[in-house]
Amino acid sequence: MQSPASIQSPSSAPTPARRFGFRLKPWAIAITAVGVAGAAVVIANFLPLRSSSQINLASDRASDTVVVQYGTLPIQIRANGSVQPVRTINLSPKEDGRIVELLVREGDRIAAGQLIARMDDQQIQAQVAQYRAALARSQAELAERLAGNRPEDIAKAEAELARSQSQWQEGRSQLELATARLTRRQFLA
Repeated sequence: MQSPASIQSPSSAPTPARRFGFRLKPWAIAITAVGVAGAAVVIANFLPLRSSSQINLASDRASDTVVVQYGTLPIQIRANGSVQPVRTINLSPKEDGRIVELLVREGDRIAAGQLIARMDDQQIQAQVAQYRAALARSQAELAERLAGNRPEDIAKAEAELARSQSQWQEGRSQLELATARLTRRQFLA
């Protein structure tokens, strides 16, 4: 005979949910159904069937395309911040002086040999004027010596020579007279 505990009623037969040890909750079934319906709506909106008018629009878009070419595009980027130079160079002129004109600005690119600034050159210009005057004076003296003496200078030099010769003759005669007096005194003494 069977014990009352071992007799099962038809309503107590194991269901699939009970067979695996879990029970489906009604709210979980509702969330799953809403998720499946939402996925179907999303797929339907993003993958629509193409009609003939949409195919014509696609062919019109194809005629609006162009061939891609390699080139540079002018792009401007606006940003805030500080720019750090890659390299800094200090300039120092060979001579001291005051800068009169600055020809480049900070950040400008320069090439080798490019003029960067003009310095005050009044002092140098004065020295150049002095050297030119000295050169002109030296050239005039050279030209005078190459041209020879003028007749007036020759006459003046001849007169000076004659005067010097007469002074020499006078000095010689005074020497002879003094020598004669000395010998006479020595003889008388």
